[in-house]
Amino acid sequence: MVTARPVLPPGAAEARPPLRAPPALRPGDTVALFSPSSHEGSEASSRLLEARALLERWRLRPLPLPDPAPRHLYLAGTDEQRADRFQQLYCDPAVKALFATRGGYGAARMLPHLDAARLRAAEPKAVVGMSDVVALFAYLHAVAGVGALAGPCLAGKRGSAWRRPSSPPTPRCW
Repeated sequence: MVTARPVLPPGAAEARPPLRAPPALRPGDTVALFSPSSHEGSEASSRLLEARALLERWRLRPLPLPDPAPRHLYLAGTDEQRADRFQQLYCDPAVKALFATRGGYGAARMLPHLDAARLRAAEPKAVVGMSDVVALFAYLHAVAGVGALAGPCLAGKRGSAWRRPSSPPTPRCW
């Protein structure tokens, strides 16, 4: 029999903090790509470079990507590695927003490895993604009162329209 570990810290569901909105992004802000779920696969480097180029076209400054990208089975690293990378980026005051590279499966598996107190103490920032990244949105809302932005995962197959240089959309959410 498998015993599930609680995802939310004790009392978090009863005492939700007030909603804290992340500040608007400005040209020149530092942002980061993060992989909470599936690995990008065989096209990883080209998709990640395209996603990085998109953020630069939006006049944002993406942090360098980890090289080599962690991989564990079909995931972008172990649950602990993915949680640690997300938490480091989220708690870094220089990083103003985080963009998921792709969804799939795995984001919920990293939640028990996050430190709710550290996330609550950090300044709110935009976290953008979709698919199973929504589990991370719910967690951030429950423990830190932070809202999130549903949007394309920039290195996923469905994010390809956003990466095309011929038709870059203008982000209107900030």
